[in-house]
Amino acid sequence: MALLTPSFTFDLESNMQIIVENTYNEILAKNWWQKVGKEIPLRSKRERFTWFLEASGIDYTGDRFGSNVEFEELATASQEIFYQSATKGYRINRNQFEDYDGNGVALATEWARQQGHRFAYWPQQQLAILLKNGATTTCFDGGNYFAVNHPVHIFDSSAGVYANWFKSTASGPNPGALPIDESVTPDVALTNLSKAIAQIALVPMADGITPRNLRVTKLVVPSKLVTRATILTDAKFLAGAASSGGGSFDISALVARWGLEVVEAPELSAAFGGSDTTYYLVAEQAGASQLGALVYGVRRPFSIQYNSGVTDAQLQVDNGLQWITRGENITAPGLPYYLYRVDAS
Repeated sequence: MALLTPSFTFDLESNMQIIVENTYNEILAKNWWQKVGKEIPLRSKRERFTWFLEASGIDYTGDRFGSNVEFEELATASQEIFYQSATKGYRINRNQFEDYDGNGVALATEWARQQGHRFAYWPQQQLAILLKNGATTTCFDGGNYFAVNHPVHIFDSSAGVYANWFKSTASGPNPGALPIDESVTPDVALTNLSKAIAQIALVPMADGITPRNLRVTKLVVPSKLVTRATILTDAKFLAGAASSGGGSFDISALVARWGLEVVEAPELSAAFGGSDTTYYLVAEQAGASQLGALVYGVRRPFSIQYNSGVTDAQLQVDNGLQWITRGENITAPGLPYYLYRVDAS
């Protein structure tokens, strides 16, 4: 094996950087988190986001001269997020490195490969945790992210409430549980999905009277729901239940109107602490939000600190090599009217 000289170390670490980059790009291309969350840059330890509530209106004045003008104030809402440091290191003794007769290099490069995988997968892992804990995670309006009683206007209770958690028995803006799994027939599943989409279309702006015009674009499901979700969003004909006469009916126009993309999220499955029957609907609005449904804030992207450029004397004193991963980021709930959790019971 080559001597552990500065030039050898530099070549080794250059190769490790290439491995990290290639692995990162490969894994990132397979991830789903960008379809649910939004990456935003952070400029400081504490970042505050402020946006205007869409509650401005126009009224008849009661006189034909337009002299009775009522002036209004624009209401704003804000949310703060704080990044955290994430790190991990790898160290190998010089003698251990050389005694492996070449395998020391393999150990270092394998660690780099695994770190490249973690760099790309980290935001997805953290957003999946946020999704699974959304019913107990506080969002900007002071309530839990998934709730049946989000205030339409956080400063005016008369504007009413909306739900982004459909479960149990129907009440108010909550249409109740809407299963699409195999516990119901395909036609019932289609009806339930239709109810969920229709309910989302009724979510108003902060004034309480103007539709927000949300459009559901993605159906996020655990692995065991992928087949049923694909049938509901891509089939031309759907079989009817025997109790309603059987046969089949054409759903192509409805499927085309929805245009839903099915997103498989294995991390949301029961095997990983989620549910095999709960699904999520991602909605979009004409005016893009600064926050989105979920936030992945990045202060400093992940990178590995290498030992490149050290001298022989320094290597002798340290008698080893070490590499440290460092990154600064955070995941946080965004605007709840962009994401809906739908339970089967």
